[in-house]
Amino acid sequence: MKLPMLFLAVLSVCITSLSQTPNVTSEQLIDRVLATGAYDGITDKRLSGMGDAAAMEVTKVLGSKLANGQTLTTFDIENVLLIFHLAFAGPPLAVNVPDREPKASLFVLDSLMFFTTDALAKKSIGDTKQFLLNQSRK
Repeated sequence: MKLPMLFLAVLSVCITSLSQTPNVTSEQLIDRVLATGAYDGITDKRLSGMGDAAAMEVTKVLGSKLANGQTLTTFDIENVLLIFHLAFAGPPLAVNVPDREPKASLFVLDSLMFFTTDALAKKSIGDTKQFLLNQSRK
């Protein structure tokens, strides 16, 4: 009875340590969110301090995707919007003061309008732009 319990305890510690990836770069983190649309507490915490720097990482990831001949989907656009919401959520937390202003993020959002004909996606982009502008005024 003690051996199976010990095995489960060791296994859970290993799984927990694998799921917490502090050595992941911001670009890898954003690439993962763009690919899956999922995030955890660690991702939320890392993105919430990025502000406009998130737009630079999004641009790198989307640029790689487009350079490889892939097209942007509505799923990709929704995930970009998720990233921007996470990056600008709450009070201005960006360590780098210029990253508190969504200049590059607004440019990315304007660019995304050209990649979709979906009316709902365009409305979501517009709503996110308004969210970023409201957050930057706090």
